[in-house]
Amino acid sequence: MIGCALLVAVPGMLVLWLWARPLLSSRWTTPGWFVATAGLCVVAAAVTWFIGAFSGSSLDPEESCHAAGTTYDEAYRSAHWREPSRLFPLHNKCNAAYDLVPAWVNPALVLLLLAATTCVGVAVWLAVANKRNGSPVKTIVSALVLIALLGPTVNPNAALAKSTATASHVEGVLPDGSAYVIDVPANWNGTVLLYSHGYVPDGVSNPARNAPSDAVRSALLEAGYAQIGSSYPETGWAVAGALPAQLSTLDEFRARFGPARRTIAWGTSMGGMVTTGLAERYSHRIGGAVTMCGIQQGAVANWNNALDALFAIRALLAPGSTAPLVRLPDQATALASVAELTAALDAAQATPQGRARIALVAALRNIPAWTNPAQPEPEPDDYDTAARNQFEVLRQFIRTGLSWRQDAEEHAGGNMSWNTGVDYTRMLARSAGRQQVEALYARSGLSPRDDLATLAAQSRIGADPAAVGYMSRNIAFTGRLTKPMMSIHTTGDPGVPAQAEQAYAEAVSDAGRSRLLRQAFVHRAGHCTFTTGEMLAAVRTLEHRISTGRWPDTGPATLNRLAAEFEPAATHGYAAYQPTPYPRPFHLPH
Repeated sequence: MIGCALLVAVPGMLVLWLWARPLLSSRWTTPGWFVATAGLCVVAAAVTWFIGAFSGSSLDPEESCHAAGTTYDEAYRSAHWREPSRLFPLHNKCNAAYDLVPAWVNPALVLLLLAATTCVGVAVWLAVANKRNGSPVKTIVSALVLIALLGPTVNPNAALAKSTATASHVEGVLPDGSAYVIDVPANWNGTVLLYSHGYVPDGVSNPARNAPSDAVRSALLEAGYAQIGSSYPETGWAVAGALPAQLSTLDEFRARFGPARRTIAWGTSMGGMVTTGLAERYSHRIGGAVTMCGIQQGAVANWNNALDALFAIRALLAPGSTAPLVRLPDQATALASVAELTAALDAAQATPQGRARIALVAALRNIPAWTNPAQPEPEPDDYDTAARNQFEVLRQFIRTGLSWRQDAEEHAGGNMSWNTGVDYTRMLARSAGRQQVEALYARSGLSPRDDLATLAAQSRIGADPAAVGYMSRNIAFTGRLTKPMMSIHTTGDPGVPAQAEQAYAEAVSDAGRSRLLRQAFVHRAGHCTFTTGEMLAAVRTLEHRISTGRWPDTGPATLNRLAAEFEPAATHGYAAYQPTPYPRPFHLPH
């Protein structure tokens, strides 16, 4: 600590001595001295601004107020929610009477910038006077250059205005090979959104993305938001490289456009998991996070539950099969297992007994009854339609569950999943699909207890500890949030069932951070099938929480009303919903 103080104090004293020497020798009435004085005023103003801007920012606003020994007035903060985000004057009030920003900061800013402006004016006047007396022309040039350089600093908002006078679109490549894209509107509001995209299979085009869709990008640009994002350095299970690439993209933005007033991380699907990783591990780089249809259960839990469904398909629909489910050496092996298990699934769909067992598999994974937004929602007791929808999902799941697993195992260096000690009877009892399973089994003449006994008797699969360690790093969660997070999910998500949100809510609750998390659900089928308005409503809700330190109403009516403000013509579907527990959560110690 003393060493750091000396590193700052010694150069500072040297600069002050060099500045003061002309005063002692009566040689201070020169343009150069006033130029130096203006520069010192600007540096002092910058330091003062940062002191004020970050007063109390190391903690949640409410915690900062309590640490300062004063009360936190929620009503006042809500009524003045824009106040903490202003560049000038700086305020971060706990209540009407107490400000976390020191009282001297704003007057000091005004006086220092006024002094800098005055010194520039005097320097110009002296340069002109010297020119008339035959002094070199370069003194005038120096003073005018200084005006051009210092001009933006006189107005705290001028630097922002200069960098965004026109809309900017930038594309480039990071040192790790990731492509990045940046869009900054002419009316930039000072907020940048760092978007993390979802899973891209090997062999598929992977351009940089900075928004979930073109429509969302356009709406956000119109609203004044800058947007950035990268492709990540590779396709497939690219989580290990995704976080560094996203942070490097943020660095690239800062280098080109300066620091943003506010940075929000957001993402969809696997990108939601990446966003949660950024929120837990790099919270000092962002103000908050929005996750959408994210793999909020984390990587280990995700691959464990995928194994549960594949294990049940092989045991119940393809008895005697030796098709490998884990430790897949190559894509050819994975696709051979895909072909064998898909054929068994197709055959099962043709009989009542097979359809009952398909329903059991779907229940272990919590695949919803309504999975396709292009089709009407089945009635609650329309189990036949539900089973048909789940069959279609499982056909696709077998391919992704094995082909994508092989890619993930390559990254992890082995099998990252296990089902040793898993009680599938208990898992079914906690599933949202339990009633459907019981009804279809009763209709088929089979007993679910017999099939659950069959599962219990199967040889189980163990994991490779090093691979579990890799997936824990890339990425499992602690739930230890330090910045607010808004998370949204569709109720009929067949790819990442909504129970994933419950898994993360439990982790956050165990870590004692529930006040920082809000979750909302959209009643709609499909994976990530949000309207533009629904996504922007989540962003705006998080912004309110960041600015005020308090969550606004996050009920369905309020969110739908907010979504309609952005997209009046669409039908928005926020609804009250409580997911059942996630089958097998896996959290890191917090």
